[in-house]
Amino acid sequence: MKTTLYLTALLVSLLLGGCKPRESTVSGQAFILTGDGEKTKLGRIEVRLIEKTPAKEFIQKKLPAIEAEMALRQSNFSALKSECEKAEANCSAFLTNNPTTTPNFLALKEQRKALQEDYCVQYLRKCFDTKTNEFQKLLDKLMETKAAADLAKANGEEDAPYAAATVEALNATEEYKRDLKEWLSKARPIIAENKTKIDQLSGEIAKIEAAARAQAKPFLDQLATAKTRFEAAKATSQNPYPKAEDYFSDFSPAVFEKTTTDTNGNFSFSYPQDKSLAIFAKAERPVGGKTERYYWLVNAPSGVEKTRLFLSNSNLVWVDADGFFKIKPKPDL
Repeated sequence: MKTTLYLTALLVSLLLGGCKPRESTVSGQAFILTGDGEKTKLGRIEVRLIEKTPAKEFIQKKLPAIEAEMALRQSNFSALKSECEKAEANCSAFLTNNPTTTPNFLALKEQRKALQEDYCVQYLRKCFDTKTNEFQKLLDKLMETKAAADLAKANGEEDAPYAAATVEALNATEEYKRDLKEWLSKARPIIAENKTKIDQLSGEIAKIEAAARAQAKPFLDQLATAKTRFEAAKATSQNPYPKAEDYFSDFSPAVFEKTTTDTNGNFSFSYPQDKSLAIFAKAERPVGGKTERYYWLVNAPSGVEKTRLFLSNSNLVWVDADGFFKIKPKPDL
């Protein structure tokens, strides 16, 4: 009887011992490799062991909103791009068909150009400049001669030679002045008529150009507005989306186990091998006046007694080494 009881107790003990699940022990380290290859250890961050299936379901539920936002951004970008292209086309069309491209306007400009380049008028103006310069030289000579005569007289010298030279210079000046006046009486009307015609044509051209500018303003304003809106949409499209925060801002999974890394970023877990678990962690650090944020969501190793696991650049959520995301988060560094 005692033997039977002993055997029964031994059998129960063996059965109970055999029912205890086998455990996996994972030890690891959290760190980031910087651009220059330096290893930055992430100490004092929380690392959680969570149920894998609810985590995947949570991410799956986020997907419709993220896809809708991506579609909306793309739709807005395409619409604003089309608006900008249309505005550019309208401006181009106006530039090729406006009051300053009509045959009448072009003819007015040609007429003004011809008058501005009129050989006879140009020659008369050149002659006028030459004659004016010559007249000024005669006046200068007259003044010099008169000054010399006055000086000789003041010094008690014989001023007859100077007086004669002064009279000669005065006569030459008066004669040239009469010739210049006669020449001007003939040349001035020609030059004045040319200038009047140029001024009239310039006035007509200015009116047409002002009208063209007024008509162009709505097109230019439309283009400026379209470009501003499009550039803003382009900047938005270049922002990373979706980011990890778009998935995890309200992520609060049931925690199977959690731990905090030591100052060197080390951590460890022990858990049943038959459980489907995942490891979730996040960290941040200041870099050059901004804050970099890192997220990890990876499978917890199963079917092993002991193993090492590193949370590093190679398995961040935007790498998604274990396929949790249909649309991966974009790096936000």
